[in-house]
Amino acid sequence: RSSGTIGINFRDNQIGGVFPTDYLEDYVVRTTGNSAPILIDFSHNRFSSIDEDAFDDFVASTSGNNAPVTIDFSFNLLTSLVADALKDISIQTTGNSCPVIISLASNAITSLLTDIFHGVEISTTGHNSPITLDLSGNSL
Repeated sequence: RSSGTIGINFRDNQIGGVFPTDYLEDYVVRTTGNSAPILIDFSHNRFSSIDEDAFDDFVASTSGNNAPVTIDFSFNLLTSLVADALKDISIQTTGNSCPVIISLASNAITSLLTDIFHGVEISTTGHNSPITLDLSGNSL
């Protein structure tokens, strides 16, 4: 737990291949206090797929205003997400202006397999705290 930004930032590193199984499995990150966002940023790389269980039992939660949670895989080379790719993710925000954003925008995704979001739980409480799954700029 901390007050302040928590980030995993691999943006724009030309990392390629498959985002590996169990990479963020059982990863728990929590912030408390206002303006304490969580950012998981793997955008602008060359990932072709997100493997099963990559986020198995991943937990992110914020308590405080202006503390969004963002998981960003936009601008990669994703063509598909395997079953259980985002399995059992749990995200919770409990303040005002705390949106949850999962971005898979601007990839090459042509279809979504069943069970990609198996067991996913996302909740927000507070005003101006939408939940967004961004798949824009793909070929669905």
